[in-house]
Amino acid sequence: MKKLLFTIFAMIIYLAPAYAIDGMEYIHKEEGVHIYKIDTKKLGSKIKPYVADELTTAKALYETGNYSLVVNGGFFDRETGGEISFVMIDGKLKNSPFNNNKTMTSIKETGRFKEVVNRSELRIFELEKGKYAFRIAQHFQSDADKIFLKHSLQAGPMLAPRYLAQEEGFIQKDNEGNITLDSCNMSKRRPRTIIGIKGKYLYIIAFSMSKKMTGAELQEFAKKQRFRQALALDGGGSTSLITDEVQIISEGTDGRKVKSFLVIER
Repeated sequence: MKKLLFTIFAMIIYLAPAYAIDGMEYIHKEEGVHIYKIDTKKLGSKIKPYVADELTTAKALYETGNYSLVVNGGFFDRETGGEISFVMIDGKLKNSPFNNNKTMTSIKETGRFKEVVNRSELRIFELEKGKYAFRIAQHFQSDADKIFLKHSLQAGPMLAPRYLAQEEGFIQKDNEGNITLDSCNMSKRRPRTIIGIKGKYLYIIAFSMSKKMTGAELQEFAKKQRFRQALALDGGGSTSLITDEVQIISEGTDGRKVKSFLVIER
């Protein structure tokens, strides 16, 4: 009997994840769709953006041992590493597209400047010590609680409650409705990363190479999940989600080097 109990105990230890964290649940019911359900009441203080001084991979950042989850974040210039998305950390602006004159000039020439700088962002408010609120809004949208804004991470497009691919300068169409510009391949199937908000939960989702999605398909997914709000992060080859359970990498063996991330601290 003792030998049987020891065997069962050993199996439990073997099957348990190497590092479990209360408030973070991994859901994997569909091939290529990897979902993390985060209880913001338990982990709100540990969820924040991260900006790399030099472009780096999600895998390299995760291997520092400081984080239980690392996922790619906002947009950047792959040639120069320049900023394209706003990022705020601990109340201080760390990234601004206005620091990237070359890319912003190019965007102005396509007539999308206002749309790009006003793309949607995840906002994290510290309303009082230990109490956090998570919302998604366009960058220049006012908020009664903005005085309590602690972190923000801009990406896009917004997926719920509305799909804002055109309004945020990802897609342009001519008078006949034909797509004339698709800056992030939103009309094509690519690996994707998104976040969703429902109740007290923040959902972080990676669609891997075996489940590529268009922007419209992401919108439909967010609708089926009944997310109150949802936002796409940078996708395609930038899609990377690293935890103890999974390593989702969409480019090369280590993943694409990117500028910003969303992380959950250990």
